[in-house]
Amino acid sequence: MAKRNETIDRLRGFAMLWVIVVHTLYWGNFSSDSYYNLLKSFFLFEMPLFFFVTGASNSFSRTKGYFNFVYKRYKRILIPYWVFALICAGWTIGRIIRREGGIEIKTAAEILFSWLLPLDRQITSIQYLTWAVWFVPVYLCVVLIIPLLKKIRQTRVAFAFLAALIALFALICVFKLGWIQNVVFYSIWTYIGLFYSDIILWIKDLRFVYLLWIITFIGTAALIVLYNTGYPIDMQYNKFPPNIIFLIFSIVAMSLIILSIPHVDQIYDRICRINLVKRIFDLFSNRSLTIFLYQVFAFTVSIRLVYNILSGDTALLGIVKSVICFFITVPICALIALLLGSIEDLS
Repeated sequence: MAKRNETIDRLRGFAMLWVIVVHTLYWGNFSSDSYYNLLKSFFLFEMPLFFFVTGASNSFSRTKGYFNFVYKRYKRILIPYWVFALICAGWTIGRIIRREGGIEIKTAAEILFSWLLPLDRQITSIQYLTWAVWFVPVYLCVVLIIPLLKKIRQTRVAFAFLAALIALFALICVFKLGWIQNVVFYSIWTYIGLFYSDIILWIKDLRFVYLLWIITFIGTAALIVLYNTGYPIDMQYNKFPPNIIFLIFSIVAMSLIILSIPHVDQIYDRICRINLVKRIFDLFSNRSLTIFLYQVFAFTVSIRLVYNILSGDTALLGIVKSVICFFITVPICALIALLLGSIEDLS
């Protein structure tokens, strides 16, 4: 049990690092080359992985009453978020005061409440500040149904329910219900994460391994066919809100990730041979919420530095800039986690 939980923590660390990779590629916007932008969209599997890890973590937790479960998880995310929100609202209000010499109380109140209410409607003119917080209301909605998902997971209809959930998502996509697509889509990956203990056992069975490779092959073939028939396969376009194409892509990506789970600890041991690297990675594992929220401050510094160091818009330069930006951003995020991570303990 302890070993499995440790592997989940490491998966969370890898997921958070991958978030930084993705935001380096997109927030930095280091190249306008069309092929570069298409290829970088295939890195966008960080949130399915995050919600899979959420499900895996909750598969080991005890649900002592529905309201107690929801209260604990809401407190765990909302207290750190509200601290972050106050900082962002203050920064936004302060910027207006500096630029305009003052601000109306009504405007300041609107900005403050837009940040305190986690509804993805935050008011600010500061770049990057709101680009990741869409995750918060989606997570809060998914939390509401995790106890139900856990109960269904223990029944005989567990696999049938997964099929029904996917069918429901497909139906919602047909009607283009927007934000609801986010909740149902990420509920799918949370539910799959609840099978974590079984997946660890199944992955030892070659039949399951072959099944995942078959799913990967069929999904990849489907994406190629869709591309050749004129459907856009830029995953940034298909992610907001997630649609059927993004689901196919996510299934392919997550199948490969699940195949790699037995090697997570080996990969961790190799990259963490240097003590400093280990400390940084452990911060990404244990303070992932802090890093997720405050990464914007790291990127505000790192992206500006990269643009001052290099100029040019080619695909090759885009790759070089992205690599440099990533290696600047990661230690800054770790430092922020070291300084502010204890806020998570308040919850």
